[in-house]
Amino acid sequence: EAAGGRFVGTQPLFRVVKGIAREAVQQSVLLALVGIFVVIAIFGRSLRFALFTLVPLLASQAGALGALGWGGEPLTFLSLMAIPIALGVSVDTAFNLLHRARGEADAPQRVARVNAVCAGTTLAGFGGMVFSGYRGLRGLGLACLGGVALALILTQWLLPVLLERWPLGAGGRK
Repeated sequence: EAAGGRFVGTQPLFRVVKGIAREAVQQSVLLALVGIFVVIAIFGRSLRFALFTLVPLLASQAGALGALGWGGEPLTFLSLMAIPIALGVSVDTAFNLLHRARGEADAPQRVARVNAVCAGTTLAGFGGMVFSGYRGLRGLGLACLGGVALALILTQWLLPVLLERWPLGAGGRK
């Protein structure tokens, strides 16, 4: 306004709001990633632990975005919120397994049920949104389902194979 310009109609206003929201979502996702990497660094205490944790973490993102593409849903602000949710659950389940694997040979069998319940409750909670008539909620539910499910599958079946081949060892020094 100081330069003589004014908004005319709602279209320019929506563009400005959309730009602000996009930046806020990007910042939120970036902060979530930074926070997760800090947690991995502090509690993982080894490069192998961190690399193993990244397997379901990256899978959760591929699953979230892949589910949206497969389902024909657009990437919206709501569906982007699935990214930190899937990140959190993927790291939870990986940490449950990897922490126990440092001291227990049978850790994959011991934590499989707990991880299935942890991820399963998230899947059930967000899964209902897939049936929403509102496209934004449908996309959020679909992205959560894809991200959390793929992360759980890799945690339950791929991480035990990796741990068998390259064990973490007690104290996390490997």
